[in-house]
Amino acid sequence: MFKLTSKLRRLKPALRQLHFQHTNNITSRVAQAKASWDAAQYDIDNHPESEEAKVNERHLAAAYMQLCKDEESYFKQKSRIQWLQLGDRNTSFFHKSLLHRQVRNNIYRLQDDAGTVIHDQQEIGNMASTYFQRLLCVPNPPILEDLHSIYPATISEASKSIAEAPITNDDIQAALFSIPDTKAPGPDGYNAFFFKKCWDIIKVDFTAAIRYFFLYNTLPRCVNATRVSLVPKQEHPACLNDYRPISCCNVLYKCIAKLLVTKLKAALADVIGPSQSAFVPGRNISDAILLTQELMHNYHHKTRPARCALKIDLRKAFDTVSLEFILAGLHAIDLPPTLINWIKTCITTVHYTININGELHGFFQSTRGIRQGDPLSPYLFVLAMEGLSGIIRQTISSSNFQYHWRCKPTNITHLCFADDLMMFCHADTDSIRVLKTSLDIFSSLSGLHINLAKCSLYLSGIDSRLRSSIADSIGIQEKVLPVRYLGVPLISTRLTHTDCIPLMERIIARIKLWTSSSLTYAGRLQLIKSVLFSIQVYWSTIFILPCATIKQIESILAAFLWRGTSLSHAGAKVAWQAICYPEKEGGLGVKRLKIWNQAATLKHIWHLLTNKTNVWTSWIHAILLRGRSFWQIPIPSNPSWSWRKILQSREWCRGWFTVTIGNGSLTHLWYDYWLPEGKRLIDTHQLRTLTATGLPWNAKVSNIITDGHWQFPMETTSLHAQWNSINFHPKPFHDDQWVWTGQPSGKFTIHSAWELLRDRRPLNTLHLLLWFKGHIPRQSFILWLASMGRLHTMDRLQMAGIISNASCILCGLHTETHGHLFFECPTSQLVWQTVNAKANIYWPCCTWQNLLQWGTTHYSRKKDIQHLIARLVLSASVYILWHERNKRVFNHQYQSAANIAEEVFQQVRTQITTMEFRGTIPAAICNIWGIMDDRNTA
Repeated sequence: MFKLTSKLRRLKPALRQLHFQHTNNITSRVAQAKASWDAAQYDIDNHPESEEAKVNERHLAAAYMQLCKDEESYFKQKSRIQWLQLGDRNTSFFHKSLLHRQVRNNIYRLQDDAGTVIHDQQEIGNMASTYFQRLLCVPNPPILEDLHSIYPATISEASKSIAEAPITNDDIQAALFSIPDTKAPGPDGYNAFFFKKCWDIIKVDFTAAIRYFFLYNTLPRCVNATRVSLVPKQEHPACLNDYRPISCCNVLYKCIAKLLVTKLKAALADVIGPSQSAFVPGRNISDAILLTQELMHNYHHKTRPARCALKIDLRKAFDTVSLEFILAGLHAIDLPPTLINWIKTCITTVHYTININGELHGFFQSTRGIRQGDPLSPYLFVLAMEGLSGIIRQTISSSNFQYHWRCKPTNITHLCFADDLMMFCHADTDSIRVLKTSLDIFSSLSGLHINLAKCSLYLSGIDSRLRSSIADSIGIQEKVLPVRYLGVPLISTRLTHTDCIPLMERIIARIKLWTSSSLTYAGRLQLIKSVLFSIQVYWSTIFILPCATIKQIESILAAFLWRGTSLSHAGAKVAWQAICYPEKEGGLGVKRLKIWNQAATLKHIWHLLTNKTNVWTSWIHAILLRGRSFWQIPIPSNPSWSWRKILQSREWCRGWFTVTIGNGSLTHLWYDYWLPEGKRLIDTHQLRTLTATGLPWNAKVSNIITDGHWQFPMETTSLHAQWNSINFHPKPFHDDQWVWTGQPSGKFTIHSAWELLRDRRPLNTLHLLLWFKGHIPRQSFILWLASMGRLHTMDRLQMAGIISNASCILCGLHTETHGHLFFECPTSQLVWQTVNAKANIYWPCCTWQNLLQWGTTHYSRKKDIQHLIARLVLSASVYILWHERNKRVFNHQYQSAANIAEEVFQQVRTQITTMEFRGTIPAAICNIWGIMDDRNTA
């Protein structure tokens, strides 16, 4: 390991020099390269026969284009913008985003404990270092008792085998390549992208270093050092409590931690109880949310059963958890000692340094807490929280504890998602005291203490005197719903548009962060698809959103697309409905929120049918279904909002969830979809006809299987057609399996559900000319608008009453329509003729319909370089003609047709020069476009 770290240390000066040479003052170097290229082109104009001048121009053009690409990549990396792809000349946007990020994250002042505001950077750094030393360097409380009683479950033999399996070189490589490229580096300064790009050179030393740890259980201080970056929790942070510490670990350590996580994951699935929904395979955050919604339904009623819920906040949970408690828990679940020792080394030899505005302050070793940013930390923390579950089980077994309404059948006392904790009991002082006692015991062992000021108490079905008595006995203030829980509103009635205002505010706030004036339409479209749409995904996968909310969100997205951050609703060029089709159907690939919301919530049905062990699904089966088929039960008179919507969603998907029969014991004979073609017997026969067979209403398919063969009731002639339609045999040694018919694999996906639910339009061959690999997004977007006649040409402005004179700005002879501007105008025709001749391609000047038909017929082959260039010429010509028209209208700037054609040529040239092609580029194309003759790509 020392060999690798010493080499990396020696490499740093050379990398700094490389950085200075290639990225220092890169913007001015781009300008210098452009000037040199312009001079070379001027030289060719003066000496058109000079081969030397042509070769020099090609070299300078390639250098300039590569510098442009490097500049864009450099600012993209520093701005941390992940959603926007390179290649659309978004350098200005990336640069402005970088400046905005620096302003937002830099710390220029801090308030100390006495209320004094400090501005000196060194004093701020010293104060931050002292603060975290006080937080992280507190001794762990000793563990004086055996924890087997609170961790009764131990890991399986299969999990032990995984934990004890040797580490292979493939495991090490997979761990490294699973780390995202752009994650912040640790104190050594190397991110994962560096190691991946240099893997062929560095893999021997890297794998040897990892193996050294697993052989000798030793981590040098430089490897386990951690740089703490402070991320503001709120808009205007004032003190250190307003910042969230994020630990940036070295990549070498992250690989070790990821390998340990692989061994630990299977073990945790054996021992973590169902109350924990985080970081255990097969569990979902929606389990905790949906069950909490069910339990707190109608909490606003005073005449309902006496109920109590506690929302508990743990003070700085990750930073204060006892390492001794974690290690004792690992021993208690019977984890192999070798694995425990590896984990112990990772979490007990941590050294921290605090990053303030790029400067490092302090260097100290912690004695408690686990790092936010360490791949191991979430799994170790849920193990610690499982200790609380054990303590509660012990405490309630020897007390007068009464369960919360509808919780006793499934023994629910609390729900966790990592450190988010909800506790439930009957609304009486004895039961609540039991939960408080459990928390106190847990605090004494784990070092995790509750923050009473941030905790909240919710009561239902009791009088005001008892309410006051309960609140006073535990020191937690009573509050009312709705409240924010795991990022969404926790409600006792129905979800309203008002409840969803935080979601819309978050979308608007994200829009306001972007300097969208630097973004093209295509850039804003990518922002909508990659960032803004994803903001609502979390809510939409849990709830059916109110129609008013969906309508307003789509209105916000449409306003942002067409007007930027002003969010004005005027000026939409294309209706939102038309945009929300796939590109192959003439849209822009944005999804309608209502349909996507419906598709996403169908996942709850899939979980109910296929996973009956999760905390929410097991509760639903025990309390609401009670042995009945999900497809059978009617909608109750007063269900929770979420359960009502799930039951209503059955109408969208009947027949899409079917059963493959095994032994038939899990499938309802009359009500489930198990017959061929996804049919049910109850759909074609009345229940009294079915039960006349002698089989009850709740009969299972196993009732008509004997010794692995079908045995149908003989006296039911009315069902003979259905029995005869069964063309498969049962599998008595297999369980029944639910199948999603929307996927060949039979596994549910939201995308496949969306495909089944969405509206469709006929395929539109225009997408072959617009959205091909290597297209320039901003140009393709304008071509898309032009092909539909939606640009604001003069004739459209005249029809809208905005202007009176609709003459073409390019020629002044005819009315400016889409057809005239791009194909019929003498200036446009001259541009097309010049570009066609110089590029050795042919685009006819004709109507849009004929042009698109020509293009899809003659230039649609994906892998043909000449076809790719022709499509680039089309989009560049339309884009630059439109740009020229706007410069003449708004800036009174004019170019000749020859210069416009040259601009088209150079933009296409720039794009193909920076693209990668398979094999050798034909010499004729290299000569036409001035590409270096020796260019080969893998």
